[in-house]
Amino acid sequence: MKIGLFLCDCGKNISGVINNEKLIEYFLDSPDIVVFRETYLCSELGLKEITEQIKEEGIDRVIIAACSFKLHGSLFRKTIEKAGINRFLIAFANIREQNSWVHANQPEKATRKAIDQIEMAIAQVKLLEPLDVQHAEITPSTLIIGGGIAGIRSALVIADAGYKVYLVEREPTIGGHMALFDKTFPTLDCSICVLGPMMTEVKEHPNIELITYAEVEEVDGYIGNFKVKITKKPRFIDEEECVGCFDICREVCPIDVEDTFFPRKAIDVPYPQAIPLLPNILEEYCIGCQACEQACDREAIIFDQKPESIDIKVGSIIVATGLKTFDPSILAELNYEKHQDVITTFQLERLLNNDGPTNGRVVRPSNGKPPKKVSFILCVGSRNKKIDHEYCSQVCCNASIKQAILLKKEHPNININVYYTDIRAVGKNCEEFYNRAREDFGIRFIKSNISEVVRSDTSDELIVRGEDVIENILFENKSEMVVLAVGIEPAEGTDDLSKELNISQDNYGFLLEKHLKVRPSESSVNGIYIAGAIQGPKDIPNSIAQAESAASKAIALISKGKVELDPHIVYYDEEKCDLCRLCENICIYQAIQIKDNKLKIVPANCSGCGACAAMCPNEALYIPGFTKNQISAQIKATLKEKSEFPLIIAFLCNWCSYMGADLAGTSKINYPSNIRPIRVMCTAMLDPALVFEAFAEGADGVLIAGCYPQDCHYETGFIKASTRYKSIRELLRESGINEKRVKIESVSAGEGEKFARVIKELTDQLEEIGPIRPKEYHKEVPTKPKPKEKASLDEI
Repeated sequence: MKIGLFLCDCGKNISGVINNEKLIEYFLDSPDIVVFRETYLCSELGLKEITEQIKEEGIDRVIIAACSFKLHGSLFRKTIEKAGINRFLIAFANIREQNSWVHANQPEKATRKAIDQIEMAIAQVKLLEPLDVQHAEITPSTLIIGGGIAGIRSALVIADAGYKVYLVEREPTIGGHMALFDKTFPTLDCSICVLGPMMTEVKEHPNIELITYAEVEEVDGYIGNFKVKITKKPRFIDEEECVGCFDICREVCPIDVEDTFFPRKAIDVPYPQAIPLLPNILEEYCIGCQACEQACDREAIIFDQKPESIDIKVGSIIVATGLKTFDPSILAELNYEKHQDVITTFQLERLLNNDGPTNGRVVRPSNGKPPKKVSFILCVGSRNKKIDHEYCSQVCCNASIKQAILLKKEHPNININVYYTDIRAVGKNCEEFYNRAREDFGIRFIKSNISEVVRSDTSDELIVRGEDVIENILFENKSEMVVLAVGIEPAEGTDDLSKELNISQDNYGFLLEKHLKVRPSESSVNGIYIAGAIQGPKDIPNSIAQAESAASKAIALISKGKVELDPHIVYYDEEKCDLCRLCENICIYQAIQIKDNKLKIVPANCSGCGACAAMCPNEALYIPGFTKNQISAQIKATLKEKSEFPLIIAFLCNWCSYMGADLAGTSKINYPSNIRPIRVMCTAMLDPALVFEAFAEGADGVLIAGCYPQDCHYETGFIKASTRYKSIRELLRESGINEKRVKIESVSAGEGEKFARVIKELTDQLEEIGPIRPKEYHKEVPTKPKPKEKASLDEI
């Protein structure tokens, strides 16, 4: 067997920290290893070099020591396959994200860790077996969740390519937030004039099935073949009979739903341009007078209408559920909701809109009069560490500048102050837009820190108090209306949807992309894509751009006709099986069946979690690439020459904690170099015997890092691992080993900081405990409690 070890400098991203010359020197004398080095392995020149060297040297197996396999793994697999090697006879040493980028200040230790990582990859690749790729037919249709601008644009792109689209929107109409805007920045185009024709096109398109007032309840299956259950809420309207003459039923309704910015009747449409133009009855406000039913000559009112369940099959999914605006009532100093004239930019948008509650007249909510002095406070709910909103919401500065200009156009004599932290006029022509606001419209911008907004004691005005950062003075400025430029948060229900789809979220709850730079529209689950503000704050042009990117990904997938299935599912060695049924009992996917004293694997049902393999006492079940022997070989390889204290073996879940470790790398968050990671598909596949083997070989600590229980890619995988963890701790105590040497932790794909913190904390704990010593843990022997002495009579 000849192994090709290909080292990547990645410019100076790797070689600037790790001494690649030393790596070459270390492995050069190995008889079965051929070492090659390239500045960029992923470049055309690098891939060509890999192909040529495989053929010239007669290489059988390949090791790529470079960036995370999550980034270019599939590229390298295809490259070696073209060179004549089975694509699964490859192992990866992640010496960038999980080494050079997190140990930049420790080049010697980073180099030693890289040697260990490559030794582990060599041990693994020697035991790999060639696998056959299986294929499945693709359902040539796409589900798009969310009918805002991103969802609409995605739907039209895919439908125009000739494929079926199901567009599901939870509200009664599509259009999202953009449909409620008056104008868009920086061109001041009419928002609904831009969006309206696209909404109509969605309704009329023969390849789009529009399902509004509905939510996705369940998603099962895999790339190319997703089964989706949708629940459509009752409008109490017969959509086939209703022709959208909503004025008739609305006018006879006696119930006004009081709302300063979104007034409506108990039966109404959201706005005149709604698609579909169908009213809905708000059940919580309807008094059942049936006036609307009597007024409707088409008999389209159905008071006993029930929720409808819809089942569909699709090949791909795009999540474009959008955003919600930050609730400023959390910031008590701004007195939002306490004072009527403190409003948000979104509420001001409704006042500016001709279809809004005031027909486009901007008035003070407190008295209905036009304001003469207006103050905008920026970064409300953004760039604020105290409320864990450290990110910039991208659009607030431009939205406030737009609204200030619109106010000035309507009322040239209005006095406008904009209190800002930093002006971020990001986007084409947006800097010029900002300059126009200052120079042509005389809008005053004050770099400041706002302390509070209060009502004046002597008038009906508001007082904005703060510090002028440039002038270095405190101020109290009067204003008749204060507009809070609120930030962007993930849409309502994102937590539940991410769990249903098994896709990760970042620290702030936005859906996490596969790679921020090169795969921003791909989620962590193959076949599921993300678009728009649900991936992170962005403006309309960027939302459309990402929507078209997601649509092109979906088209590329469903147009193939067939999809490759991951062969990393459970395999069965009949000779080793004694039919103990432990595997059958632990599998929640019905992938293992025992009939007539024979065990049968159902490949279509197997998710590849490996929980059954961990339970098997005879190693009759296994997942290729993650067998007990292959993991054991990696443990032994890194511990044969122990290079650090305390040395930690870390078992990282493929879907969450491994990606969290990668994120720590891309974020350049330093942590100790004493961790040796081993990737597993799920922590549930970890055999407790491997933990004890790690200690027997000389490890000082073991980390088991997986998903959060509610986010587990395999539903109950982390719960199973947690149950075993309790047994592991008990067995450690029985063996005289300090139970604190092993730790289990949930780390999501978006928690790079937490991953680094967990390593630091475990390292500190192990340094305090010290090296493993015989019988270092002494189990306390419980003593029988002494019986209470009865009090004597004289004591009573």
